Amino acid sequence: MSRTPLRNAAKSTVEVEGHVHAGARAFPADTDRAAAALGRGWATAAALNQTVTAWSCALKRLADEVDYYGDAVRKCVDNNRWAEDEIKQRVSRIRTGAR
Repeated sequence: MSRTPLRNAAKSTVEVEGHVHAGARAFPADTDRAAAALGRGWATAAALNQTVTAWSCALKRLADEVDYYGDAVRKCVDNNRWAEDEIKQRVSRIRTGAR
Protein backbone atom coordinates (compact mmCIF):
# COMPACT_ATOMS: atom_id res chain seq x y z
CA MET A 1 0.00 0.00 0.00
CA SER A 2 1.33 3.40 -0.92
CA ARG A 3 0.86 5.84 1.93
CA THR A 4 1.53 8.92 -0.19
CA PRO A 5 -1.98 9.22 -1.70
CA LEU A 6 -3.54 8.76 1.74
CA ARG A 7 -1.19 11.30 3.29
CA ASN A 8 -2.03 13.78 0.51
CA ALA A 9 -5.75 13.19 0.98
CA ALA A 10 -5.41 13.83 4.71
CA LYS A 11 -3.50 17.05 4.04
CA SER A 12 -6.20 18.28 1.66
CA THR A 13 -8.88 17.96 4.34
CA VAL A 14 -7.47 21.02 6.11
CA GLU A 15 -8.05 23.11 2.97
CA VAL A 16 -11.50 21.61 2.37
CA GLU A 17 -12.52 22.29 5.96
CA GLY A 18 -11.36 25.90 5.60
CA HIS A 19 -13.38 26.37 2.41
CA VAL A 20 -16.49 24.94 4.05
CA HIS A 21 -16.10 27.28 7.04
CA ALA A 22 -15.53 30.24 4.72
CA GLY A 23 -18.64 29.35 2.76
CA ALA A 24 -20.66 29.04 5.94
CA ARG A 25 -19.58 32.54 6.99
CA ALA A 26 -20.09 34.12 3.58
CA PHE A 27 -23.75 33.70 2.82
CA PRO A 28 -25.55 34.61 6.09
CA ALA A 29 -24.80 38.33 5.79
CA ASP A 30 -26.29 38.54 2.29
CA THR A 31 -29.30 36.50 3.34
CA ASP A 32 -29.78 38.60 6.48
CA ARG A 33 -29.79 41.76 4.34
CA ALA A 34 -32.34 40.23 1.98
CA ALA A 35 -34.55 39.15 4.89
CA ALA A 36 -34.25 42.59 6.51
CA ALA A 37 -35.25 44.25 3.23
CA LEU A 38 -38.44 42.21 3.24
CA GLY A 39 -39.34 43.31 6.74
CA ARG A 40 -40.31 41.33 9.82
CA GLY A 41 -43.91 40.72 8.79
CA TRP A 42 -43.06 38.71 5.71
CA ALA A 43 -43.12 34.93 5.96
CA THR A 44 -40.37 34.84 3.35
CA ALA A 45 -38.04 36.70 5.72
CA ALA A 46 -38.60 34.13 8.45
CA ALA A 47 -38.11 31.30 5.95
CA LEU A 48 -34.84 32.84 4.78
CA ASN A 49 -33.61 33.09 8.37
CA GLN A 50 -34.57 29.47 9.04
CA THR A 51 -32.81 28.37 5.86
CA VAL A 52 -29.63 30.22 6.83
CA THR A 53 -29.68 28.66 10.29
CA ALA A 54 -30.18 25.17 8.87
CA TRP A 55 -27.46 25.58 6.25
CA SER A 56 -25.04 27.05 8.79
CA CYS A 57 -25.55 24.05 11.06
CA ALA A 58 -25.21 21.62 8.16
CA LEU A 59 -22.00 23.24 6.92
CA LYS A 60 -20.50 23.25 10.41
CA ARG A 61 -21.30 19.54 10.74
CA LEU A 62 -19.75 18.94 7.31
CA ALA A 63 -16.57 20.79 8.30
CA ASP A 64 -16.42 18.78 11.54
CA GLU A 65 -16.81 15.53 9.57
CA VAL A 66 -14.08 16.52 7.11
CA ASP A 67 -11.79 17.29 10.05
CA TYR A 68 -12.67 13.99 11.75
CA TYR A 69 -12.04 11.90 8.63
CA GLY A 70 -8.83 13.78 7.87
CA ASP A 71 -7.56 12.84 11.33
CA ALA A 72 -8.72 9.25 10.81
CA VAL A 73 -6.82 8.97 7.51
CA ARG A 74 -3.68 10.45 9.12
CA LYS A 75 -3.95 7.88 11.92
CA CYS A 76 -4.39 5.07 9.36
CA VAL A 77 -1.21 6.16 7.59
CA ASP A 78 0.70 6.33 10.88
CA ASN A 79 -0.64 2.94 11.99
CA ASN A 80 0.26 1.39 8.67
CA ARG A 81 3.81 2.73 8.89
CA TRP A 82 4.13 1.44 12.46
CA ALA A 83 2.77 -2.00 11.49
CA GLU A 84 5.16 -2.32 8.54
CA ASP A 85 8.11 -1.33 10.72
CA GLU A 86 7.04 -3.79 13.41
CA ILE A 87 6.69 -6.63 10.90
CA LYS A 88 10.12 -5.87 9.41
CA GLN A 89 11.69 -5.95 12.87
CA ARG A 90 10.01 -9.24 13.76
CA VAL A 91 11.00 -10.88 10.48
CA SER A 92 14.55 -9.64 10.98
CA ARG A 93 14.64 -11.13 14.49
CA ILE A 94 13.33 -14.44 13.15
CA ARG A 95 16.02 -14.51 10.45
CA THR A 96 18.81 -13.74 12.91
CA GLY A 97 17.47 -16.06 15.59
CA ALA A 98 17.04 -13.16 18.03
CA ARG A 99 14.00 -12.84 20.21
